[in-house]
Amino acid sequence: MIGYCLHHAKKQHDVNNNTLRDAQKLHKTKFRAVILGIFVQSTHENTSRDITV
Repeated sequence: MIGYCLHHAKKQHDVNNNTLRDAQKLHKTKFRAVILGIFVQSTHENTSRDITV
């Protein structure tokens, strides 16, 4: 019975780890998208400014 409980607890722990890893991956992807968005926006603004000058 004790062995079963430990096994079940470990399984639950692995699930938590996977959830955490997925959350971090999602956060990284979102962060990268935001950075790229800002970069593209600033590049576009600079190009527009150069054309008008």
